[in-house]
Amino acid sequence: MGIASGSSSLSMTNLFNNSQLLGTLFPSLNMSAIQAAFQSQELQIEQPLTNASSQLGTLSAPLKAWQTMQADLQTLQTDAVTLSGTSLYQSITASSTDPAAVTASGSGQGTFGSYQVAINSLMAPEIVNGTGQASSSTALGLSGSFSINGTSISVSSSDSLSQLASAINDANAGVTATVMNTGSGSTPYVLNLASTEGKTITWYDPNGILQKVGILNANGTINDQVQAASPASYSINGVSLTSPTNSDTSTIPGVTLNFLGTTGSVPATVSVSQNTAAIQQALSQFVSDFNQFLSDSQTNTGQGGAIEGNATINAVTDQLMSIVTSSMASQPSSMSSLADLGISLSAPVGSPNNFTMSLNSTTLQSALQSNPSGVAALLGGSGGLATQMQSLLSTALGSNGGVTAAISTLQSQQQTLENDLGNSNSAMNQMVNQQLQALQAQFSTMLSTMVSMAGQSSAISAYTNYQYSQSVSGGTVG
Repeated sequence: MGIASGSSSLSMTNLFNNSQLLGTLFPSLNMSAIQAAFQSQELQIEQPLTNASSQLGTLSAPLKAWQTMQADLQTLQTDAVTLSGTSLYQSITASSTDPAAVTASGSGQGTFGSYQVAINSLMAPEIVNGTGQASSSTALGLSGSFSINGTSISVSSSDSLSQLASAINDANAGVTATVMNTGSGSTPYVLNLASTEGKTITWYDPNGILQKVGILNANGTINDQVQAASPASYSINGVSLTSPTNSDTSTIPGVTLNFLGTTGSVPATVSVSQNTAAIQQALSQFVSDFNQFLSDSQTNTGQGGAIEGNATINAVTDQLMSIVTSSMASQPSSMSSLADLGISLSAPVGSPNNFTMSLNSTTLQSALQSNPSGVAALLGGSGGLATQMQSLLSTALGSNGGVTAAISTLQSQQQTLENDLGNSNSAMNQMVNQQLQALQAQFSTMLSTMVSMAGQSSAISAYTNYQYSQSVSGGTVG
């Protein structure tokens, strides 16, 4: 950060615009040396600000490096939380042996096992028809309100049969309204209502609107019921059940069953198993994030890095490497390390410190199928490898951790320098201008003195020449 320019700033160049003239008048003056001395003084005044700006610049690269490493470790911490939690290993997936009759999907946590599902009948909606109308678009001349399944619906005298159907559908009253063209005589348009669930529709028609379109009779009963409502009928492991919809979302924990048809004499087998895809994805993400951390660590703490040889990052790296390469004595030998899950570390020949982590998906899938509880125990639980990583990273990234402390220190130094520069710049500019003004005044005085001396010298020289000429000519000096 340099000295701010402005109308009050003085240019040293302006003081030497007449240096050629001065040099001609006073050949003994070394104007270049005088000008260099003034410029050197100006640079000395500006140097503290220049030094502070330079120090501020040197903080940028280390701070950026620390923030990169912090972000990498925070990502690994998130991965460790996921891998150490029980929910990942209790996440389920579900399938059906008869997807034409019933489909199954799992979400969240559930109980692993097989279930026999028999679909006896699907849900049947209640369907009713009104009486024929001459037009679907002509105003019915009906106004007031009515209720379907407890939901109030209002109409105006300008509403047509189609607009009446739209008002019913917009009310979300548990029925679907359709205007059908039966093609029958002069009154082909019929209002058709069907319940969205296998439940009987309830009505309240104080203004006789539903009666006038033929849905209800004068006594409030249905005029034309095409189909009575009935719930879906099914059984799970021999337990008879019904549902107002063609689905079941609660009988098997975490599983949604959708009914598409009947199963006949052979029930469908619904299998609920561990969602191994979710575990594979979590481990794959961890491997990718760990490699990013190793790469950034090598870049920032390796030779020539912004925080070359930093002890804190190196210590965290060493501890993480120790965890991911260790074996758990409490686990069986076939499921005691990440290598048993297909996770390994390797370094290229000639670069023993440039490790890369890899995942063998075939080995992982085999481990998940043969010993899912062992995988969960290896990674999660009180002493699992992911739990150990979570504990380590929580400490390093905590408010008193080495990573947080390093970033805080650099940010504090940065803020201090910025504040110092901001506070002192104006004062420094003022001081510079004051000193330049003093130098200018001294220089101006010197010039005035020298010019005066030059004038006196000229006068004396003229007088002397005059005296000499008079003495030579024999004249009298008065």
